[in-house]
Amino acid sequence: AHYGDPAARRHPRDADLRRLERDARPLPRNALVHSRLGLMHYLLGHQRESQEALEAACRLDSDSYDFRLMLTLLYEKLGRRDQAVRSAAELLKLRPGDPAAQQVLQRIRQRQRR
Repeated sequence: AHYGDPAARRHPRDADLRRLERDARPLPRNALVHSRLGLMHYLLGHQRESQEALEAACRLDSDSYDFRLMLTLLYEKLGRRDQAVRSAAELLKLRPGDPAAQQVLQRIRQRQRR
């Protein structure tokens, strides 16, 4: 066992995150890289970093439904309901009438009333 080794106590995905961050440095304007960083940060419990990366992905590719959906769901999870509502409205602009986007928006608005 590696009980005294701090590296052994780290989350196994930490190394994956470091590799992804290293690989992302030469690609600062790549929305897909930012979305992957956002997802990895989310999985590691780094909510602020996840939000920053997903916001960057949405700025770089404002037409991506998937990036916007991830950010909307993150805002909802973090209790940032005003941001979640605005982001869900952006989803509906990307795919008017989309049932999934309508459902997310409706759920956020219902929680907002509580």
